Amino acid sequence: MTDSDYLSNFFEVGNIEEAKQKILTPENGVTTEERWQKETIPLVNMLLNKLQISEGNTVIDYGCGIGRISKDLLEKINCTVIGVDISKSMRALAEFYCNSETFMSCSTTSLKNLTNTGFRANQAFCIWVLQHAEDPLYDLQILHDVLLDGGHFLVLNLDGRCLPTSGGWKNDNINVKLEIEKIFKVVEYFSPPKDSITDLARLTSFCGLFQKR
Repeated sequence: MTDSDYLSNFFEVGNIEEAKQKILTPENGVTTEERWQKETIPLVNMLLNKLQISEGNTVIDYGCGIGRISKDLLEKINCTVIGVDISKSMRALAEFYCNSETFMSCSTTSLKNLTNTGFRANQAFCIWVLQHAEDPLYDLQILHDVLLDGGHFLVLNLDGRCLPTSGGWKNDNINVKLEIEKIFKVVEYFSPPKDSITDLARLTSFCGLFQKR
């Protein structure tokens, strides 16, 4: 895929409602708002359980959007969340939406710069993001480098790729699961909790817990 094919500004939005439509599209008669309300809490509970997030931990929400997961996570446990996203508008809206002293948003470049100064996070998660990423190998390396040794990383992702391009949605055939396994140790693959994803998504996605080697 050439640089001109990928629409890097596809996820730029004007307000929260527009952001929600981009983050969770209506599916099989289920509206964006219905999905937002139904799916978020089960995913947060999954993160708390699988990542074993403790008070005081620093967690990376990679591809945070407007902070859908971060907001509810911070309401359940006193941790610090760094939301990372390529969209400037979503990062700005995330600060407003999360409205927390223990949430901050930044770009991938900023996170990489923080890592280069010695910063490390306890855990990271990536929900419905890597299937849309222009260069998932680059993102996975950033996530690997920012974690403490032995730190855990949770992924929920489509099996295939779904890239926004000037010619519509495209699949570049990168196997994201295989690329994760090259960099991280597999802890387990498991089914997402009931009601956390649609029935269609459950058939075409994977959920896994990984560890920095």
